[in-house]
Amino acid sequence: IIDAVSAYLLRNMAQTPSQIAALFFMGDSGTGKTSLAYRIGHHRSGERATVRLDCSQLIDPWGSTSLLGSYPGLVWSDRSSFLSIVRTNPYATLIFDEIEKAHMAIIRLFLQILSEPYCIRDNRGVKLDFSKSLIIFTSNIGHSSADHKKVGFSKEAIQENQTSANDDTNHARTLVRYFPEEFIGRLKNHIYRFQPLDGGSQKKIIEIEIARRAHRLGLIVEPTAGVTEFLLEKADVDLFGVRSIHAVVSRWIDPILEQLNEEHPAASSVYRLVIKNNKITSKKHIRFR
Repeated sequence: IIDAVSAYLLRNMAQTPSQIAALFFMGDSGTGKTSLAYRIGHHRSGERATVRLDCSQLIDPWGSTSLLGSYPGLVWSDRSSFLSIVRTNPYATLIFDEIEKAHMAIIRLFLQILSEPYCIRDNRGVKLDFSKSLIIFTSNIGHSSADHKKVGFSKEAIQENQTSANDDTNHARTLVRYFPEEFIGRLKNHIYRFQPLDGGSQKKIIEIEIARRAHRLGLIVEPTAGVTEFLLEKADVDLFGVRSIHAVVSRWIDPILEQLNEEHPAASSVYRLVIKNNKITSKKHIRFR
């Protein structure tokens, strides 16, 4: 998925004149859709020019005021609209989470933007240009189908992704039950389905999360296989997805990292996390060269 998205964005940025880029991420909650969208946005547009809107705020037809702003004379008409970010950041990345919750009037507004990136005006009558922007929609629709590409770090997932193309046709057929055909037609070649992460991917995420938190404190920490297994058992990944991994790491690892940080260890110190008496503890580890 990352390779396909990267190739598409590079092709899009090379086009003259510029054309709006749009992606649709679908699949289970907690499989990394929004996380990947943020990372793409930060890399492409920068943190300040990457914005997210929860589409549960757009369940009513007048939700367009959240996007374009209130008309002059109405309450909050002096506030900047959500979409006005493209005025100051033409290469902005706009993330619309759980797009299936948006009212159909809002979907039609998005269809207008995808069809003609120059046709929308905000509450002040200023024309907004989305031709250089990236819009990413995420959705929890379509999680029940089993025969699709896997997402993860395992060899099986990588091999499957390399040997089979993303089945845009089947994905589009699933989505047209919820969205207008014209809307899905604009996105058809850039719809990506996220499958639940396998055990190997979940363990890898635990290791990355621990390393990230340790690095933030200037620590070098290495969890053993027993620790990753212990944390995986505590996390209810099947129900809550990757979010549960962040929660168990916060509960079981953060106190240990804070304690190590208070000891002011040398920069070269390496600590190994191990299981002792059904608890996670740390011990100083000496690397032999």
